[in-house]
Amino acid sequence: MNEERFVRDRVDHWTELRALIERAQQAGLRSLAGADVRRLGALYRAATADLATARTVGLTPDTQAHLNRLCAAAHDLVYARKSRGVTGRARAFLIGGGFAALVRRTAGYHFASGLAFVLGAVAAFLVFRDDPALADRVFGPELRRGAARSLVTGSYLDIPGLVRPLFGWGIIANNVNVILISFAIGTLLGGFGILFMLYQGMFAIGGALGVYADVGAAHIILTWAAAHGPLELTAIFIATGAGVRTGIAPLLPGRRSRATAFAETARESIALLGGAAVMLVFAGLLEGFVSPAEIAPAAKWTVGALTTVLMVWYFTSAGRRSTKPTTDSIQAE
Repeated sequence: MNEERFVRDRVDHWTELRALIERAQQAGLRSLAGADVRRLGALYRAATADLATARTVGLTPDTQAHLNRLCAAAHDLVYARKSRGVTGRARAFLIGGGFAALVRRTAGYHFASGLAFVLGAVAAFLVFRDDPALADRVFGPELRRGAARSLVTGSYLDIPGLVRPLFGWGIIANNVNVILISFAIGTLLGGFGILFMLYQGMFAIGGALGVYADVGAAHIILTWAAAHGPLELTAIFIATGAGVRTGIAPLLPGRRSRATAFAETARESIALLGGAAVMLVFAGLLEGFVSPAEIAPAAKWTVGALTTVLMVWYFTSAGRRSTKPTTDSIQAE
């Protein structure tokens, strides 16, 4: 099928549908005349057929995404569903699989962020583990002294039980701040957000782990991070990838204008950022209560393994059973 002809033959109907949708969204469905409502329904059904065709013959992702957004926006108007409010929509997005589907569709950006982080962490680990003098100049001698104390006490941090709730919420606030910064850097500087992840991997994880390994206490810091680390790092990678995707959208707009590409991508990226923030709430609770708990290291590793399995299941399976386009799923497929 010739995609250019396909779009040219149908673009007037799509534009008319978009205009009716915008009128209904701004003034309510009841503001449309009876003929307009019927026309909205007919155009919506035609657009869903076009979307099915585009998917079947494998038209470009930009064309499919445009049609899916159009159908999603029209669906609620056509079927006039009762608004569920912010809480209901957030629950549908997170539990219904919309978040997972959006992460799958934008996975390349998140994978690139995670890969940059891991490469930076590995490089810094190898450098600072084998050069203690350099590590002390970069991080200060206190990090090495802290590693030596951990080797004696057997714990990375000693947090009294009464303080752990405050510690957990402090960690959540700090991690949310991290994803906001990484998202902003990606949005403003595009691909430089990947370099920020490289830097974070080097100096937030890799360097410290290298110092602990040199002292012989690497297992202590790894056990501390075992329970909350997978969830926390995945959330950071998602937020960073969302920012990078937003930042480069105007540079690679496809068939859209640069402003439209940025606006549409930003809406999806904000949804990704919200999902990542929810992940950090759970990660913070694990870091506040499980990571410092006086339990067997195997238990902490087990929690981390279970969390990883659940994440893999969610991000690979959630949201796949629904085939109709909805605004809650944020372009599920």
